[in-house]
Amino acid sequence: PREVDIFLNLVADEFERLTVTIHKLENEIERLKEELEDYKTKERHIRNSLVAVQKTRDQILEEARREAQFILANAEHQKDNMLTRIETLFQELVHDLEQAKLERERVLRMIQAEAQALLQWCQQRQEKALPEMNVRMFKKNIQGKGTS
Repeated sequence: PREVDIFLNLVADEFERLTVTIHKLENEIERLKEELEDYKTKERHIRNSLVAVQKTRDQILEEARREAQFILANAEHQKDNMLTRIETLFQELVHDLEQAKLERERVLRMIQAEAQALLQWCQQRQEKALPEMNVRMFKKNIQGKGTS
């Protein structure tokens, strides 16, 4: 049976071709499995990196929030200190102004008293000097009329 031999040869050739194809496919499957495993490994690394980046971001944000709170609290404290100091200086200025007003009033009273005393002295001198002047003028007038 030559036809059987031909058929068997055909079957053997097809079997060999299919065996080679299966072997190629198995190799391709193995290569794809390795490639898939590489991708999965890369994905894990990317996910781990992403998680690490997110943690770092969260830590940075938390640190920035704490730093901002510290800066604000410090600024608030400095503001309160400045306001207290300004209030103290203002009160000191008001006190100094009141003292200056009192001193001005004292000096004015002293000047007024001195001026009053000087005025009285001048009036007394004038009152003493006026009769003497009148007498002198009278004498001059008399002498002047007598010699003419």
